[in-house]
Amino acid sequence: MNSFQSGLKLKQQTGKKYIAIFGKTFIDDTSEEYKRLELFASEIINNDFGVVHGGYVGLMKAVSDGANKSIIEHDKNKELNIGVIEESLEFNNVPKSDCMHTFPARGIMERADTLIKLSDCVVVAERGGFGTLLEIVGVFHMNQLNKKFGGLVRPIIFIGGEWLKLYSDIISSLDMHNQDDGKSFIYFVDDYNAALHIIKNNF
Repeated sequence: MNSFQSGLKLKQQTGKKYIAIFGKTFIDDTSEEYKRLELFASEIINNDFGVVHGGYVGLMKAVSDGANKSIIEHDKNKELNIGVIEESLEFNNVPKSDCMHTFPARGIMERADTLIKLSDCVVVAERGGFGTLLEIVGVFHMNQLNKKFGGLVRPIIFIGGEWLKLYSDIISSLDMHNQDDGKSFIYFVDDYNAALHIIKNNF
């Protein structure tokens, strides 16, 4: 069983839709950013969705902790909180979030692919680095293919204005001839409350 298959088995036990959360890994657990992510993840669970994230520290732990608070408070299924872990990080004993974990993915590409395929919608947090960009490009390209050939098109919700600037710069720099520019499935919002509103009204 690989990373995706083990994650799918966890997801199928709940019958719920899952929100993937991407963003900068290393955030201070005393910061307002961390607290906002915790609250957002808790609200996702409160609204009868699951969360899927990278399974380790920082942003991933904020998401996991927030999800667990709601799971415990409302006696919900612990499989609503899934972390997708990666083989090389396991070898280095990187601390993990308290959540249900997939089998370790064999490299960052498999890990990103699993995160995307387990999700029904993607939220991109306020800040991110190259890992976040890898995940965004992966889900964007998968959406392009699925729109053209059939398959699930996942909404991508970006938090904060910096992502709109980056999107505009990238789109203007690429050859987009005969390619979908994503405007039908991407959203740029100011905060997590607006993201939650989109999620609730799409599903």
